[in-house]
Amino acid sequence: MNMEAILESYAQASGVYVKLVDSAGGSVPCPFDGGPEPQFCRLIRASAAGARNCRRSNVYGGSQARQLKEAYMYFCPYALINWAVAVENEDKSVHYVIAGPVLLHSVDELLLEEISRQDVNLSREQLVASLADIPTVSPKRLRHLALLLQYLVHGRAGGVETAAGTPLGSRDYAGVAEVIHRLKEEMDADPHWRVLYEQERQLVHQIQSNDQAGARQTLNEILGSLFFQDPALETIKARTIEVMGVLARAAIDAGADLEVVFGLQYRCVEEASKASDIHQLSQVVIGVLDRFVESIFVWRPMKHKDLIFRAMGYIRDHYHEPLGLDAVSEQVGLSAAYFSRLFKEQAGIGFSDYLTRFRIEKAKELLQQGWSLAEISQTVGFNDQSYFSRVFKRHEGVSPKKWLLR
Repeated sequence: MNMEAILESYAQASGVYVKLVDSAGGSVPCPFDGGPEPQFCRLIRASAAGARNCRRSNVYGGSQARQLKEAYMYFCPYALINWAVAVENEDKSVHYVIAGPVLLHSVDELLLEEISRQDVNLSREQLVASLADIPTVSPKRLRHLALLLQYLVHGRAGGVETAAGTPLGSRDYAGVAEVIHRLKEEMDADPHWRVLYEQERQLVHQIQSNDQAGARQTLNEILGSLFFQDPALETIKARTIEVMGVLARAAIDAGADLEVVFGLQYRCVEEASKASDIHQLSQVVIGVLDRFVESIFVWRPMKHKDLIFRAMGYIRDHYHEPLGLDAVSEQVGLSAAYFSRLFKEQAGIGFSDYLTRFRIEKAKELLQQGWSLAEISQTVGFNDQSYFSRVFKRHEGVSPKKWLLR
């Protein structure tokens, strides 16, 4: 069975939309029926920002799957979950099979608020209507859907290998870095070299401070200095490779994806080594490094959104338990302090406030079902009826009983 037939069968059997995208996240026209694209996705992609976010999300999920060599489940920027499987073609090009989106729970006010925060220009009614054709699946079924896609695609493709193999930057570049470091010490008296060193330090700071415009400007200054102040082509190549190493280290420290960083580093070294003159070198290197800088600032937000939506999912599943910042931050692999800061930045609300808000929303549902205050306080994680009533009144402006009578 060919790939098209596999994907069509999977889409029809699972009821989940399936598409094939290239390594840049763009959809690849294929002669198979991947199911009807959800209305929500069509509306999001109608705007330039939404289309860009979708492509970036495709690349994020696909690259994670490629790195792990297995299906990868992830949240898109709009709090919907997808899963990806990477497949390498015979010509070594890479494509990603993306399945989804699906919901892990019914649409509620918190989900609508999370989507609206992403600059989605849709009314509440439009959002609810556009989400109506997106299936809701349980976490257990989601895992099996992802595994099944992995088995089907990898069984057909014979596994996925990374196109770049072992990146040159991880081992071979170390020797180059040592040579360049020694040259630095020998050339300490050279004012031009000291300026370059300060520019590199500035570039690292700008990357770690998320200053994309400043990083691009400093990178241009470094490249301009390298290309026009030193006539020796081989020296320029060596120094360009060093700049690549500076970028790679700063990007990894800032949270960029390791596979992407090494892949781009490898490509830069390979392309730079082939250049036969300054003009060709400048065209190649500026293009590669420009994409590298962009990847630093594109991947980090995607990764952060995915982590925060994962944390929100964990809260939804465990809100009735004693739940604190340490437990949730551990689930997403971040320190409590960093997670707290990141949660506030990405969700627009502090972790404790979000947890309380979610518990109050669940309490409203139970109030409407006729549960007693004692039962509700225990069920939604407050454990004390009086405390629950005080928190409810602080959030809603009235007591639980008065809220029910409104």
